[in-house]
Amino acid sequence: MKECVHPQGEDRAPAAQGEAMSERSDFDCALDFVVSWEGGVLVDRSKLPDERISERANPDLWAQGKIDMEATCELYHERYWLAAGCDGLPWPLCLVVFHIAVQTGPRRARRLRSYNERLFPGLPSAPPTVRALILLSEYSATLDILIAEHPQASRHREGWMRRIGDLARVCVSERRPRQTEAAHG
Repeated sequence: MKECVHPQGEDRAPAAQGEAMSERSDFDCALDFVVSWEGGVLVDRSKLPDERISERANPDLWAQGKIDMEATCELYHERYWLAAGCDGLPWPLCLVVFHIAVQTGPRRARRLRSYNERLFPGLPSAPPTVRALILLSEYSATLDILIAEHPQASRHREGWMRRIGDLARVCVSERRPRQTEAAHG
């Protein structure tokens, strides 16, 4: 049974006073990790602030007014989780693919995963943790290329690398992140 872990690798007691959180789906755990980085600290998922949903990327949702938690979850599930093909991927590979989809779009996440599987023919049979870490390494290299092509993006590099470090820690721990207060320094 997988324990949940704070996105920065610190063990925390699950919400139900020490009980394992095996009933939480991979999507729920991945969403908690991703939104803990999107727009600040996540303390209570029921109070997810609107700024976690980009107005520029999702004008259709913003045109309807305030975005509630249900719409937020649906958006992340449909536009990123399902669109990137995360359903059916093992943990922690689904987390890494989901993260890449949120950051760069589901199409790029699928392409990067496909590229890695072609580059390393034995990769699909490798353990999910190994697959996730290789994909994370390739994603990191992709960000460096992006920065080389668009120097103004270099201001985001430190934050991107901290996030990648947290992703790598979660992958290696083979435990799922849980909903908790997340402070990223």
